Amino acid sequence: SYCKTKGMRYFGLRNSYECFCSIERPSFKKIADAPECNMKCEGNPRETCGGGLRLSVYDSEEDFSTAKYMGCYKERSVTARLMTGASKEFRGTLTNQQCIQFCRDKGFSYAGTQYSFECYCSNERPHFKSAANEKDCNAKCDGNEDENCGGGLKLSVFDLYDKSTDHVYSSFLGCYEKSNYQRNFLPYDEDYFKKLLTPEFCVGYCYRRGYRYAGMESGSSCFCATAIQAVNKVNDLQCNIPCSGDKKFKCGGNGKLSVYHTEISDQSEEGRLLGCFEDSGSRRTLSGLEIVFEETNTPRLCLNVCLQLGFKYAGVQYGYECFCGNRPPPRELEKPESECSMKCPGDRSKMCGGGWRLLIFNTGSGSSPKPAIVVTQPAMTLTAAAERPYTLTTTTTTTTRRPSTLLMNSQTVRPVANTKPQMVKPVSSKKPHVVTVRPTASNNPNPGGKPSKPSNSRPSHTVSSQKPTPNLTIPQTKPPKTHVTTWRPPTEPNQQPTQQKPWDNNKPEDLSPWDSNKPQQQSPW
Repeated sequence: SYCKTKGMRYFGLRNSYECFCSIERPSFKKIADAPECNMKCEGNPRETCGGGLRLSVYDSEEDFSTAKYMGCYKERSVTARLMTGASKEFRGTLTNQQCIQFCRDKGFSYAGTQYSFECYCSNERPHFKSAANEKDCNAKCDGNEDENCGGGLKLSVFDLYDKSTDHVYSSFLGCYEKSNYQRNFLPYDEDYFKKLLTPEFCVGYCYRRGYRYAGMESGSSCFCATAIQAVNKVNDLQCNIPCSGDKKFKCGGNGKLSVYHTEISDQSEEGRLLGCFEDSGSRRTLSGLEIVFEETNTPRLCLNVCLQLGFKYAGVQYGYECFCGNRPPPRELEKPESECSMKCPGDRSKMCGGGWRLLIFNTGSGSSPKPAIVVTQPAMTLTAAAERPYTLTTTTTTTTRRPSTLLMNSQTVRPVANTKPQMVKPVSSKKPHVVTVRPTASNNPNPGGKPSKPSNSRPSHTVSSQKPTPNLTIPQTKPPKTHVTTWRPPTEPNQQPTQQKPWDNNKPEDLSPWDSNKPQQQSPW
């Protein structure tokens, strides 16, 4: 446009950022090989702007007014837009041509209409992996009901200038004989491709269905396959019929297929299984991406698709569903692998999850290993490693407390001074917080209610506990009895104490060293 305003018909681009104008057409003697003009434009890296001492030359009087429809493309969410250059709402008036002109005036190369009244612009050509089914772009334009303007999170995309051929796929494998692929290649909707077939459309369709190869025949038919054989390759000149959607490209020949690779890798899932995990509709275990492969789904296919898209984890569910995500599945959701036993449509010998059950694999994406899941509990750390088996590490926590003082009807019971805790073998594990004292034959020499001094002879204790207990001296005012007694608050006058079992819940509660408002049994630790 700069050269045209200067009255010069021809313009040339060089070194990615230089622009030249001329009123004369360059001599044919100066023509160089096209690959020598391979420097990316600074304003749009998807286009080339000459090279070192090389000019990409154009004629400004050629018709650039008609934009080329590229197809229907999908977006993941409103926060992950496919076209991010500029946008505007044209409520009540939007047409595709209105959006095209808006983006062209803003200096963008691509335009997209969505949801009947929204217009988006970009300099980045949408990748074929984002291509959607044409039936999804079915929202009528507000300004012209005879046109479709995208759909919900679907864009009707246009190439505003369509002069670049740098999007020709390097994945072109050659021309192949179709007769040997009648069982391998599955046909798609031929009526749709009679007018719009391009390599991009066909490759995108096969990719979305999990096929590794796409083939075009007779300019208007698209086929998909999982495997090809090199012996069926023929001379590329036999695939000489122009594509119905773009005459610059060849889409096979009579009985010949122009074959492309969909770029789906083929790595094995062996050794990458994490397990079978529960899933739910309200909170997906793998929430990055969901794909449906009704005819081809296998763990291997799902893993490779997620790996290619950069996800760390892949999971198959309900036979034909594939999920991708970057967050490791929580171990508390793990289920027996027998619950993930539904057959895969792409390989009946493989398992593809179950109802709300995901068979999850580690794709190996990224250079760093998957972080372990650590669950911390008191005195125990459970570490689930990245792969099976799990590692269980147990630690011992030592807690030091100050001696507690308990109020028991004006009496004080505290650990005997300067007495080390003694290890006593427990006699029961049913009630770890009950202290049962079996007095010795001698009377307490200090009946005044105060703690006695330590002596060489220690009272015999029977403690129902698994932890060490301090040596306690408990005052007694009556001769010892031969039966086992449990200490409790003093009874009312003239009321004879009765024997209480530690497990009787209807009797007075055991003393607790941290509650001074009610009499309870003292914990030995």
